[in-house]
Amino acid sequence: MNFRTSENSWSILECLEHLNFYGNFYLPEIENRINENQFIATRFQNWIFRKLFASMMLPKEKLNKMKTLKISNPIHNLLDKSVIDEFIKQQNKMLELLEKAKRLIGRKLKHQLVFQNSLN
Repeated sequence: MNFRTSENSWSILECLEHLNFYGNFYLPEIENRINENQFIATRFQNWIFRKLFASMMLPKEKLNKMKTLKISNPIHNLLDKSVIDEFIKQQNKMLELLEKAKRLIGRKLKHQLVFQNSLN
C-alpha cells in the first residue's frame, strides 16, 4: 500500500490520505448544510465556472494532471492502516449524509405537493 511507481508518484495510502484531508473539511460542511436545510437552496451562480470545473474532472485520453496544495500533499509521509480506517469511516459518513439528504428532500417535495394541492 506504500508502493510508488516513481519517486514523485503517490502510493495508494497517500492517495487515500489526500482524500481524507479533504473529507475532514467537506464532510462537516455538508453535514452543517443538511442540518440547516441550506443545501437545497445553495447553487452555483456562475454557470461558466461550474461548466469549467465539471469539465476538468472528466476523463480524457491523456491523464489529467493537477497540482495539489502543499498542505494536502501526503507524499513521503509515514502512513499505516489507520489511513484506510479513516477513509472507510468517511465513506460511511458520506453514505449517512446522503441518506439524510434524501429523506430531507423527500419531505420538502411532499410539503410542496401538499401546499400546491391545497391551492387548487
